[in-house]
Amino acid sequence: MKTSMKILAASVALAMSGIANAAILQSDGTVGSGELFLTAWDEVGQQSYSLDLGILQRDFMANTSQTLSYDLSADTNFANFMNNSGVVYAIAGGDDSFQVAETYGFVITSSSGIDSVRQGAQTTSMIAGVVASIDNMALNSNADAGDMTNFAANLSSYSIPGDTGYFGVGTWSVNAGGKPFVTIGNIDSSIPFYFAGIAADYATGVVTELPNVWTLTSAGQLTYAAPSAVPVPAAVWLFGSGLLGLVSVARRRKA
Repeated sequence: MKTSMKILAASVALAMSGIANAAILQSDGTVGSGELFLTAWDEVGQQSYSLDLGILQRDFMANTSQTLSYDLSADTNFANFMNNSGVVYAIAGGDDSFQVAETYGFVITSSSGIDSVRQGAQTTSMIAGVVASIDNMALNSNADAGDMTNFAANLSSYSIPGDTGYFGVGTWSVNAGGKPFVTIGNIDSSIPFYFAGIAADYATGVVTELPNVWTLTSAGQLTYAAPSAVPVPAAVWLFGSGLLGLVSVARRRKA
């Protein structure tokens, strides 16, 4: 079982090497839980990028309020990839073992809202379909990187059209397995994160919005953290102070 120390090691590993190793652990009936991974796509430049985030979906679900941080700035694969502004990205992970019913299902970014995710995860079979799509993308990324077994590496892969790990090959595109929810968001913006699991009847899907959001910047900073507080525009402050002034004047007149 991988520990949270791998999260800290990921940034170190990226800084030390740009070798294209990306062996993302997929979920299966034996292992159960797969690893979370990042995939990003540059539609203009026709290239994609994947990164093993080094944490099992099951371990992540044990503390969904934790803060995760990755520095991709020294990764050669990311530097080669990040040369256009029209980049989109997604984070995903799956667990297909009924041995741990609380974490069976998948975690996914989506910019289309919780109701849309619910439409794609209404039943156990629908959830299983998304998990299979996530596993397929991870498997293709591993094959493209030429590394199918080095799950401790937590490094990255770079793909272009014709490669098995290229974004959009197989069942993964802007959504997972053709489901109604959109998995991607724009670079330099934050995307909500959801968990789709099963109810007590083992048949009905249940979707929960998780407390933190993912953000990938063009500078290569990837974080899972609490949403930033929305700043109050200066005009609102001026309007508020104006109202307070009017209230003060009104009170004086009454006195």
